[in-house]
Amino acid sequence: MVVSMISALIFVISLAALGQFALLSWRAAFLTVAAKPVSEEIRAALGAYAPASETENFQSAAEWLKLSPNLGGEDRRIWPVRLYFVALRGISAATKFVAPSMAGWSQREMSACARFVAVVAGERLQRNRLCMAQMQSF
Repeated sequence: MVVSMISALIFVISLAALGQFALLSWRAAFLTVAAKPVSEEIRAALGAYAPASETENFQSAAEWLKLSPNLGGEDRRIWPVRLYFVALRGISAATKFVAPSMAGWSQREMSACARFVAVVAGERLQRNRLCMAQMQSF
């Protein structure tokens, strides 16, 4: 009985460590993309010069991605970031008065989400231009 309990405990701890590793690996990849510079053309297309909150920047970039064609195939990088953004918005609302430092962290993370979507929009625009140039060359 004790041996099976120890085995179960080791299994649960291993699963928790694997989950934490997967989450931190995803976040590192997410922040790597979000750290890339956003082109001026994308900033102008998304309206990032207008005084707006990061939520509005994220929403406008996500809407732009929905409307723009993706000639390079399906891009599955957006839905986890959208889910993360919604969770961060909930954390920000819940901790605004209780823990202001946590609210500040969630605002910085939401800003990274907006930059991520803007970078992906720029990559999609470049990929679409390349596809269009290749089609015109025939």
